[in-house]
Amino acid sequence: MTYTALLRDLARECGVSTAYRGWDRREHEVSEDTLRRILAARGISASDEAEVRQAMADLEQLPWRRMLPPVVVTVEGDGDATIAVHVPHGDPVDVHLETEFGERRSLVQRQVWVEPREIDGSLVGRATSRFPPTSHSAGTPWWRSARRTAENSGPRAAWS
Repeated sequence: MTYTALLRDLARECGVSTAYRGWDRREHEVSEDTLRRILAARGISASDEAEVRQAMADLEQLPWRRMLPPVVVTVEGDGDATIAVHVPHGDPVDVHLETEFGERRSLVQRQVWVEPREIDGSLVGRATSRFPPTSHSAGTPWWRSARRTAENSGPRAAWS
């Protein structure tokens, strides 16, 4: 794969368009220089193939470096919505939601096996939990999630 193709893949992975429709109603490719500058503005170095490959690897590992994703968007009534929780491999985890109404709802962990990954020298595992079904006539609820692990087992669970 060429540097240009890798750069375009990286930009797309970062949510950056690699083409646009111009005043002439024709599709135009965004230049490499523009893509590099946009990625640089987002803190991603992509000046050569090695940097692009490293950035792609970093993006692929990013979810594994976070215990919880920053946000999860689901569709009301979707009975199969899940959240991936990343913890040190083998550590137990308790995940629950707190609704906007102050209700606490435990999430059920699903039996989904995902190979642990080595991240920064440590094995990290993934637990997949299912959101409880919702149906609120007054509107779609928001939740914040809490999780408790062996490392975080004191009286205060971490919130996201």
